[in-house]
Amino acid sequence: MYYGSSFPSVISRAFILFFLAAWIVLQAASEHVRPTDAALLAPKQKVKSDLSSDTLAYSLPEMDKVTVRHEVYLAVGDKPLTMDIFYPPIIGKDETLPVVIFVMGFADSSPVTKGSLKDLSAYISWGRLTAASGLIAVTYQTEHPDDLEKLIAYIRKNAINLSMDRGRIGLWSCSGNCLTAVSFAMNESLGNLKFAVFYYGLMLTPDNWLRKEINALCAPLGCYAAELKDVTRLRSDLPLLIVRAGRDSVPYVNDSIDHFVDAARAKGIPLTRIDFENGVHGFDEKQKSDPRSGEIIKQTLDFMKKNLAGK
Repeated sequence: MYYGSSFPSVISRAFILFFLAAWIVLQAASEHVRPTDAALLAPKQKVKSDLSSDTLAYSLPEMDKVTVRHEVYLAVGDKPLTMDIFYPPIIGKDETLPVVIFVMGFADSSPVTKGSLKDLSAYISWGRLTAASGLIAVTYQTEHPDDLEKLIAYIRKNAINLSMDRGRIGLWSCSGNCLTAVSFAMNESLGNLKFAVFYYGLMLTPDNWLRKEINALCAPLGCYAAELKDVTRLRSDLPLLIVRAGRDSVPYVNDSIDHFVDAARAKGIPLTRIDFENGVHGFDEKQKSDPRSGEIIKQTLDFMKKNLAGK
């Protein structure tokens, strides 16, 4: 395993891990941005699912009326894995609504996360915001990248009881979680996904460009990478929204985004790319005072609603 292609091959694994850990600490301290989703998981950011305050750069007044349901979707041994379902303030008795799944690409047992990403303020706020816009949002616990597929299978099987439309499901992901999302989305065979959103994320392409470096970056952090299926194709039937933060300092993120976009466009695959030139990693929370952050979040909601419209 190596940190980057410019490192001499004789550098030891121990030194690389030490260098990576030091880089994360220094970046977080000096720039006040999220180097990776794992690095942002400070215990002080973990909150309960009944959080009433909003942490994003964009909000809706109906967010405080959203309801949250906790549902076990999978048992791993003696451990139940739970999803949190965010429902709009008003939903008819027999109504089924489209679903946005917020992809979790870090195991709850990760030594860095020390718990579920779904309990972070950002995911709770995104869930409430999405539900306030009229969609159902889902966050979930995970211990393996295949949990996403099992979660979707559970939703489709129990859609009516969950007031969900099994045929209208989209994915939202960010940072290291994008690896899980892009691997699943490009390999999904049922073709029922309606969109995929990628915020400032590590991306995979069929040529496996930077795959070794990304695997090495994720290994000590607990994000899924080496365990994921290769991306063997870039789908032309799936609407994509990719948000790039110009001031992102995480290794490989913007390079992998640019490479993915170039590969898609070379094949004539349409996608929507948003460039936030002054944006940092985690701008949706970290740059609340910048109007551009709120504009991008609103544009994302519009994108999701548009692609989930109809039957």
